[in-house]
Amino acid sequence: MAQPVEGELYRHFKGGLYRIVTIAQHTETSEGLVIYRSEEDPSKVWARPVVNFLSPVDKVKYPDATQDMRFELVTGDAGVKPVQPAPAASPVQDKTSGTEGLDPEVEDFLDAKSSADRLHILASLNHRLTDEMLITMATACDVELPEGDVRTKYLSLRESLLILGKYEGDRLRK
Repeated sequence: MAQPVEGELYRHFKGGLYRIVTIAQHTETSEGLVIYRSEEDPSKVWARPVVNFLSPVDKVKYPDATQDMRFELVTGDAGVKPVQPAPAASPVQDKTSGTEGLDPEVEDFLDAKSSADRLHILASLNHRLTDEMLITMATACDVELPEGDVRTKYLSLRESLLILGKYEGDRLRK
């Protein structure tokens, strides 16, 4: 089966429609991750390993499933009107290439080698963070954020980074 591509629309075997946001790479295992968004509620974004995204439905666990695959590509006019991928909360213009991309400080966060560096960058972004920025940063750290407002998610990510720095030790990442 072909790899998912940004912007493609997939139907979950339970019936929901999901749009591919991007294909990411796990920071520690380099495993491919499909980042996808609900068409019904665009505020809901998930990440799933590509292998699991493209896996067959467990017919023992879900005997009434009508699809063979967990997610199936919606092609042509399958009763769904085409929808453009949701735009990022506030895309930042990349001054060197003229293209939209991540906030440069979010990129620095993703490239940071230590929890201490990530904490410093997170603190500098504190007053202009968005849900999407926090989701991107949490995904990169393999951290699950709680439901709630931006402040709640910020505090949760900050606490997780403090714990990661304390128990994993930054020496392992160098």
